[in-house]
Amino acid sequence: MKRVKFLSLLVIGLLFLNCGGNGGGGSSSTTSPPATQSAAGIWNGTVYSNQAHTSYSVVGIIAENNQARFISSVGSQFSGIESTSGNTFTSQATAYAPLGSHFPDGSQIGTVNISGTVNSKVSITGTFSGVGDTGTLSLTYDSLYQRPSSFSLPSGTWTVSDSHLGYVTASINGSGQISASTNTGCTLSGNITLIDSSYNAYGISLNIASCGVLSGSYSGLATLSDTATQNDTLITGVSNSQLSITEIFSRSGATTQATTTAITNYMSPAYQTDKTSLGSDLANIEAQAAAQGSLCGGNMFVNAANVKVSHVQNFVNNALAYVQTTKNAGSPIDNPSGA
Repeated sequence: MKRVKFLSLLVIGLLFLNCGGNGGGGSSSTTSPPATQSAAGIWNGTVYSNQAHTSYSVVGIIAENNQARFISSVGSQFSGIESTSGNTFTSQATAYAPLGSHFPDGSQIGTVNISGTVNSKVSITGTFSGVGDTGTLSLTYDSLYQRPSSFSLPSGTWTVSDSHLGYVTASINGSGQISASTNTGCTLSGNITLIDSSYNAYGISLNIASCGVLSGSYSGLATLSDTATQNDTLITGVSNSQLSITEIFSRSGATTQATTTAITNYMSPAYQTDKTSLGSDLANIEAQAAAQGSLCGGNMFVNAANVKVSHVQNFVNNALAYVQTTKNAGSPIDNPSGA
């Protein structure tokens, strides 16, 4: 997965003064500027690039301490400090191109200027310019941000498969300490920290060793999300002065649960329908056979019903084979039964 981040500040204050009266007298009235909106939250939406003439999906985290980090579907990441005044914002964000790639101006790291309008817990809209590109952003608030944070919530074992790091297995203990390794020989250590326990945003620091160009110290933000069950996905975005890394971890066992749930949801209604209709039709066949003394028509229906059952069974067998094949290939699909 990947990287992107933007946020910003623009100050608007208007003071209207009306004066009047006779002689030395006068009166005045003041219209207050709009109340300052909060940009804090988890944000989902799109960024449109005028250079590429296309839109990219974006996930953003803006914490209560004004740290902001946005990750795009193409792997770029944007990091900065946002501030707001009224309902407007501006920011200078550091932009990181995906590893091995570059921005339209040929740079891998650069500065992006962002300005726009924020409506607390509703939306962010704005424009950006920099690294050889201009465009717009449109984001919608995600109420996942309003879940509390704690050291216990992200604790456990997490896995992710990354094209650069390899297959990563990470453990987070009840104090937020991170210990991880990869099948390519990299080691990772670090910490999850709490920013505000009322909200679902975490600070994260990582040290990566024995990993070539990726070795180094990183810092950033993380948040918990839901895929199959609550808090079974950990989204992280970190960077240093040279690189950014985005990972979307699955809690150990979550992928299996997601696969099982998908199979069950798909199969059960079809299976139950076939089972019910098959039982009803077989009863009708028996009645017709008894009345007509012939099983010819019945045999034709039984053959058709068997095809339907066969289709259901084939689906299940193929799904189970997929799970087994993917597990053997080293993906984060667990095998709770030990089979």
